[in-house]
Amino acid sequence: DNMISRKIFHPNSKLICRTLYTNDFLSLSVVQEKQEILKRELKDKGLKHSELFENVKNSLPKNEVLSHDLTELILTSRSKNDLKSSTELFKDYVMSSGDQLTVSKRNASVMKDLVSVCHLHKSMDLIHPLMKDEAFLAQIGFIEEESGHLGPNIPAILNIYLDHIYER
Repeated sequence: DNMISRKIFHPNSKLICRTLYTNDFLSLSVVQEKQEILKRELKDKGLKHSELFENVKNSLPKNEVLSHDLTELILTSRSKNDLKSSTELFKDYVMSSGDQLTVSKRNASVMKDLVSVCHLHKSMDLIHPLMKDEAFLAQIGFIEEESGHLGPNIPAILNIYLDHIYER
């Protein structure tokens, strides 16, 4: 079953359940597994999230950041402050990256990870400004120019975003 219950108290004290998506349906379980693997790898390397953040932050102005670096940074975020900093770096990265199709696809993939981790940390308020920024959405290939369809990973991003809105 791809639904999750949301408990709501009815005025007459009966419990009503509303449902939307499970973490498995939203692929959040996969993201949690990736997080655990990356956290172990960082620990094995003796790296802290703060050091990873500084490496990415210092590499960004030199255009030496890869989407993989940002994915690692996002997936190893442990707090809302970590996510806020990662979100800001990701936005800077996206806005300074080219508009080639392959870059947009990679950016959308990183965005999916960001939205997933924000959902898991109950920090979706960090995503709202990005979802309202037309220039940012264009850079992640939200709508493919040639076809007018949603770009890759965008339906998954929207499902997670919708799940958050529904839970409010």
